[in-house]
Amino acid sequence: MVKGQILLLLKTAAKGLKIPENLVILAPSADQKFGDFSSNVALQWAKNDSNTSKQSPLDIANEILGKLPQSDIIEKVTVTPPGFINFTIK
Repeated sequence: MVKGQILLLLKTAAKGLKIPENLVILAPSADQKFGDFSSNVALQWAKNDSNTSKQSPLDIANEILGKLPQSDIIEKVTVTPPGFINFTIK
C-alpha cells in the first residue's frame, strides 16, 4: 500500500529529529493541487510541550524533508505554509 510506504518514510525522517511516532500522521490531501497525501506533523511538533527547539512549523517541515529517505514511489515532496508536508506519488 502506497500510503503505508510513505508513512514509514515519514516516520523514519521524524525519528531522526526525535519527533514522537504518534505525531506522524498521513492523510489524503484535501486539495489535489497539494499532491496526493499530506502531513501536519511539523505543526503538531511545533506546539508539543516536549519540543524544546521552538522552531517554526515551516522550519521543522523543511528539516523533515531533508531527512526523508528517497523512494521510487514519490514523484515530489513539497512544504507549504504554515508547515504541511505534501507528497505526490508517481
